[in-house]
Amino acid sequence: MKKIYLIGLGPGEKNELTLRAWDLLKNVQPLFIHDSTCSLVQELEREGVKPEFLDHYIMNGDISKISVEICKRVLDAAESKGKAAFAVPGNPLEDNDTVRLIIDSVKKKNDWEVEIVPGISPQEDLNSTGFNKKKEWDDLEKALTLLVESMAKLRGPEGCPWDRKQSHKSLKPYLIEEAYEAVHAIDQSDMEGLCEELGDIFLQIVFHSQLAHERGEFSLQDVIQKINEKITRRHPHVFGQEIIKDAEAVSLKWSEIKLKEKNKKNLFSMPVGLPALKRAQKIQQQAARHGFDWNNVEGAWLKIKEELKELESVYNTGHRDKIEEEIGDLIFAIVNVSRFLKIDAELALGATAEKFLRRLDYIEQKVKEEGKDFKDYNLKQLDIFWEKAKNKGL
Repeated sequence: MKKIYLIGLGPGEKNELTLRAWDLLKNVQPLFIHDSTCSLVQELEREGVKPEFLDHYIMNGDISKISVEICKRVLDAAESKGKAAFAVPGNPLEDNDTVRLIIDSVKKKNDWEVEIVPGISPQEDLNSTGFNKKKEWDDLEKALTLLVESMAKLRGPEGCPWDRKQSHKSLKPYLIEEAYEAVHAIDQSDMEGLCEELGDIFLQIVFHSQLAHERGEFSLQDVIQKINEKITRRHPHVFGQEIIKDAEAVSLKWSEIKLKEKNKKNLFSMPVGLPALKRAQKIQQQAARHGFDWNNVEGAWLKIKEELKELESVYNTGHRDKIEEEIGDLIFAIVNVSRFLKIDAELALGATAEKFLRRLDYIEQKVKEEGKDFKDYNLKQLDIFWEKAKNKGL
């Protein structure tokens, strides 16, 4: 696998680089820098790094061919050495003909990839509210470093016994639980709670990364690097030259790129670890993208009626396996209508379950107020409380 790193130098000072950028500048050879007058050059030379400068292309070349010549030089170096780094002032994601040309060239090659390491452009030092972006980046770096160091300490010889005994497998329930709690905070429009729950999710990411790092498998830096690369690959309309007209086309392109990345032999597959409703809806979405779908929601409605009749026909047979199959078919058909109406079936059912619990809580409250127990009421009496809860908007 050949690799090219496109590194943003920001305003050009070492203390304004990301940790990732500085690490790559020190360790990736050959390193090409756009401008030999950059103040970072002396810092790199003190580290024993000898960059190759590209000033002469700008000073002596035909302005219309400069980007092509620099691109060829960087690609040839990566071809020869297996990797190369190209560092530019500001942010490589900004309007830069050479960067775009390198990205487009790599796309046409097999077993090549690009990692983009963003930098802060000089124009971005102060944002529209007057806050210093460099300070924001510094604060983020400090907070992230503290969290990573804290987790390493918890897992260390003098750390916490509970944290030290955990594994990827033992942490699975917590990862799922924290994700659901974040969703609940969103449903409640609880931004303070969402902030806390996102922190809990991030802690799980750091925890799993620390476990893997201890075994020499991957690090948190690898996790962040891979998602950065994925975002770049899957948004060619943003980070490349491709034109995509709308959100639906973006979704289709995302699936197409994902299929190539995973080197899947089958178009239709979905992780079995997903909740059943979520998995069903995603499978239906995959099928629809490839033309296996009703022309409109009416076909999906009719399928519900068909599956309901089939369930009714086996209801009294006593064949449990067949009843289970028909119930599954009916639910799958309902999920399909949900997809047509652009409703997430998993979230919709979750919201209904929450509503049901709220109304049960109201009934329980009323039962206690009367000094009785649930068994003292028949269904008709309990249903009166239910309707009252419903009328209250619970």
